[in-house]
Amino acid sequence: MVVATKFTTGFKTAEKIKANFQGIGTQDDKYARLAGRLQDLAKAKNTAVTSIALAYVRHKAPHVFPIIGGRKIEHLKDNIKALGVHLTSDEINDIDDSEPFDVGFPLSFLFAGKPYRTEYVSSDLPLLSSNTALESMLKPVPIRPRQGEQRLTMS
Repeated sequence: MVVATKFTTGFKTAEKIKANFQGIGTQDDKYARLAGRLQDLAKAKNTAVTSIALAYVRHKAPHVFPIIGGRKIEHLKDNIKALGVHLTSDEINDIDDSEPFDVGFPLSFLFAGKPYRTEYVSSDLPLLSSNTALESMLKPVPIRPRQGEQRLTMS
């Protein structure tokens, strides 16, 4: 229901959403911008918007395994195709930048002047790196699709 209401990309009108979901209401502008960016990436990669959304969640952090659901066989096929979608860090940052996210204090204070990225480590903090030499461990990377999974097709 979240994808159906919040991330609609223009093919459903507000009235249709309202009729289908008992008055949830119209779509916020921030969700429209995010949905538009997901739609652009889906067209570029020749896949469904839901596949891009699932790939985005999987690429954000290690050990993230989204719980999916669908009402039709096509939804299941699109969810399986999402396993083979690879997003570059630029594409992930483009999705993140489509709608600014306020991480709140203290991170908004510590990363002042640049957008927060989940891959940042302590050496990326201007307040720390200007005062001391830091060696930071890299954050664990998410599980990336293997070569065979990138060619995954459903028949």
